[in-house]
Amino acid sequence: MVSLRVTIGLYFWFGLSAFSLQAGTGIVKGKVVDAETGQGLPGANVLVRSAQVNTGTATAPSGEFALPNLPGGRYTVTITFIGYERFTTRVALADGDSLFLDVTLQPVGILLNPVTITASKRPEKLLDAPASITVLSAREVESRVALTAAEHLKALPAVDIITAGLNQSRVVIRGFNNLLSGSLLSLVDYRITRIPAIRLNAFQMISTSNEDVERVELVSGPASALYGPNSANGVMHVITKSPFDSKGTTVSLGGGEQSVFLTGARHAGTFGDKVGYKISFQHYSGNDFVYIDSVEAQLREEALRNTTRPDTVKVGKRIFDINSTNLDARLDFRLARDLTLVTSAGFSRGDNIEMTDQGAAQALKAGFSYVQARLRYRNFFFHTFFNKIHTGETYFLRNGQNIINNSSLFAVQAQHGFSLGPRQNFTYGLDVLLTRPITAGTVNGRNEDNDDVNEIGGYLQSETVLSKKLQLVAAARLDHHNRLPGLKFSPRLALVFKPTPSDNFRVTFNRAYTTPTTDQLFTDTIGTTVSTRTDPRLEALRPYIGDTLYNIRSLGPWPNGLSFKYGTDGRPQMVTVFGDTLARMGQIPEANAYLAPDVNAVWPVLRQLFIANAGEMLPDFLLNLINLEEVFPQQLSRQVPGVFKVINPETLGFDEVDPSWVQDVAPLKESINTTFEVGYKGLLHKKLLASVDVYHTRIEDFIGTLRVETPSVFIDRKALAEVLADDIQAPDVVKDLLVSSIANDPRIDSLAIGIISPTQVQNGTDVLLTYRNLGDVSVIGADVSLTYQFNQNWSLTGNYSFVNRDFFKGKDARFDIALNAPKHKVGAIVWYRTSDNAFDGSLRLRFVDSFPARSGIFTGKVDRYAILDLNASYWLPFLNGTRLTLTVQNLTNNKHQEFLGLPKIERLAWLRVTHVL
Repeated sequence: MVSLRVTIGLYFWFGLSAFSLQAGTGIVKGKVVDAETGQGLPGANVLVRSAQVNTGTATAPSGEFALPNLPGGRYTVTITFIGYERFTTRVALADGDSLFLDVTLQPVGILLNPVTITASKRPEKLLDAPASITVLSAREVESRVALTAAEHLKALPAVDIITAGLNQSRVVIRGFNNLLSGSLLSLVDYRITRIPAIRLNAFQMISTSNEDVERVELVSGPASALYGPNSANGVMHVITKSPFDSKGTTVSLGGGEQSVFLTGARHAGTFGDKVGYKISFQHYSGNDFVYIDSVEAQLREEALRNTTRPDTVKVGKRIFDINSTNLDARLDFRLARDLTLVTSAGFSRGDNIEMTDQGAAQALKAGFSYVQARLRYRNFFFHTFFNKIHTGETYFLRNGQNIINNSSLFAVQAQHGFSLGPRQNFTYGLDVLLTRPITAGTVNGRNEDNDDVNEIGGYLQSETVLSKKLQLVAAARLDHHNRLPGLKFSPRLALVFKPTPSDNFRVTFNRAYTTPTTDQLFTDTIGTTVSTRTDPRLEALRPYIGDTLYNIRSLGPWPNGLSFKYGTDGRPQMVTVFGDTLARMGQIPEANAYLAPDVNAVWPVLRQLFIANAGEMLPDFLLNLINLEEVFPQQLSRQVPGVFKVINPETLGFDEVDPSWVQDVAPLKESINTTFEVGYKGLLHKKLLASVDVYHTRIEDFIGTLRVETPSVFIDRKALAEVLADDIQAPDVVKDLLVSSIANDPRIDSLAIGIISPTQVQNGTDVLLTYRNLGDVSVIGADVSLTYQFNQNWSLTGNYSFVNRDFFKGKDARFDIALNAPKHKVGAIVWYRTSDNAFDGSLRLRFVDSFPARSGIFTGKVDRYAILDLNASYWLPFLNGTRLTLTVQNLTNNKHQEFLGLPKIERLAWLRVTHVL
């Protein structure tokens, strides 16, 4: 049924009007708005007919319309809009009169064609947007128990999501996910919500409560032309409710499996008709899924073995209890008819295990806060906000090192639009983003005082109506990044063809770019330390190198990259772990001197080690008969090349590589994303909403995750034994025993004699991981989505996404790139709603095919899985204003792992009671 309010006002004609009426003619004008949102409906079809007149128009972006020059008479006014019930009324118009219609339309069944703002940064209907966009309504959000907004995105088209725990997840669009993913631009009321500096989408740190969400808009594909850098994969925009339109109080209480307990409250009201306010609160706690990292466990055991205070050891100390407290407040001021000011602030604080590409971190008392203000006057929009992260007592689990990150992001944004007649609209704007990393040396180390990032950009978008059915959208953007050379250019072009109001065909071109994060540029931190105490077999090394055998250190390649030292033979040079000892012996000028990657370079120390351990090689009676100082040669007669091995940071094992593995690392530069896309979306037979997108994306200079760049140099014990067979000066029986012992002693395989260290670091104990631009990749993909509204009670949504490649082989393993997402994924949701809106129920299916995975130290394969979720929401008839909501995630308890290094996800059943006062 149509919910309609028609107010008819008659005005006398006093000469020239704003619409230049001719003598004896009248005008029909008005405004068409959405019953649920109160927003104007742009593009609604308005027809006015009489026996002599048959004319019409479409509503403006604000929902207003005007039909002038109408002679007096009786008219039938019909207003239609995709996804809404038809409105028809009969009116009488006298000569020279003015008639005003104020029309409010109710959506039919589901909101098939809602008003969106994210694709073009202005209000437009879904079927008019020049991009692929998905909208989740408040009703869909409220009918599900969820700890974070990420839960609502599962099974949506093009979305790749990794569930890392009860409230941790990583979300991208169209692939290229990882454990520190931030490629999806996440917004709440236009404000960027990613963690400053590291650009991580930590959804549990967003302070917006579930009850405060009006809708969620998800735009697939590059969006840099309007949103600037780092939106190459799409935009998620959470839009919250206005206090003017959502007055009242809501309280909720819930809980369920994994000891989850949650509570929340929201209150909104007004002071007169000029000031609105709202405040929301949410708290939850629970026990996360248990996961044991074998390396963490090994390092923890070692740390406990070497301390008298086990209670102080943080290495490997996982705390599976999660807590989260969120508070959000907002004040709206309607300063004038066309002038509004919105101010807001929020805070979140919590405990959980957070994954990074260097391993897990234990977050304790970590907080995120923001303040925001936005001003809108007609077509002018001004926006500013300040975000700040506080890591509290967070620490790396592999080494217990504290992580201090008090970084901030300050932004100023302005936008204005104007029209040159009904066929031409322009939008232009300016963005300033100032990132200030503050890590007290725990993350950015030596770069701590030189890591600020300033980004300034401007854009212009043109929308041209070429004909009634054809529209051209063109945009261009320029950005400057103070740590990268030159200006960055991001163009956008879209040709939209609408043969009917319910069909939208488009061809788009987007060029977007992604800049390195401050973490990728400036990181300087030790993730794991391996000491001689870890392996008792290496106890003999301690007099020569102390406790530290090597550190696994992450180092950003800023400002000049990493360059290696090469010998005259072209081989990369090493810095030896025995540098201090060799320097004291007078063998090398300084401890960090470069040496050839040969056993010969460190033989004076190895000789002393063999002499000290000869008791394990020879029986006592032989030891008493010979002088070991004379047996072992002072120098080797032939060259014994070292063996190059690269550490596997996930297992702490080593894999042999060729010396050609060593290659200089250039300074990081931005990645360029160029996407061509052909798409269709339309409403067929008023019941089937269809969307098809086919795209080709090329990414130039893809920025990889952390990779090892510095091989360690090991002893080839077989080759060494062969040389010593000639060089040892002793009776054959002694020689044979010594050579055989060396050739068959596996302890020698664990002895790294040096590291191929770059000139920027030049020490023999730091195994370096860093970031580099890996090269170019191309993918072809398609996203198909269908929503069928059987009637007002039943609807079915299904989607399928495909990409032609999920792995890109490089010239060696360091240059391999994983999509970290499947080639095939399927989502489906079946909804049932009663006619009186008392009950909402849905089943949601998500299928994810297997895929290869690479993210920092984690490499392997993720197995395919299928997950079925149940949601049911019921307004209790005997308790007015009380809703009971049941959510069961993973209904069949299919225990599965969604990425490497993460726990297996089990069934979660939660129940929530919500009461509206």
